[in-house]
Amino acid sequence: QRVIFWGPRWLSIYDMDLKQLASCSNPHGAEPTCCACVHVVSIIDTALLTGGADGAVNYWSIQAKQRLYKANSDSIPTRDSANSDLGADGTTMRLDHSFQGHTRPVEMVCYYHRLERNHRQR
Repeated sequence: QRVIFWGPRWLSIYDMDLKQLASCSNPHGAEPTCCACVHVVSIIDTALLTGGADGAVNYWSIQAKQRLYKANSDSIPTRDSANSDLGADGTTMRLDHSFQGHTRPVEMVCYYHRLERNHRQR
């Protein structure tokens, strides 16, 4: 799970322990950010949609460094305390795509779960 905070000119993503995973200033350049939605793909990968006053929807990929684990006597993975602090310097955040199709500011972005595979969306 992730927590996202944003304002017109900044954006930050935290884990549930409120450790910062990534941050970005001016995600839409000179235009303010109006909305954001985060999708946890895996423990390492996170996808992010942002909507701006410029009518653009940006798709971001955020990839964290893999946390190192050590096995205890029962062979159950436990977090290595020296590497459990995953900070902003351990992630990469890149803009994968910018959709420039709206004429008005984007007020909401979201991900959806497709219930029927190989069928057109209704």
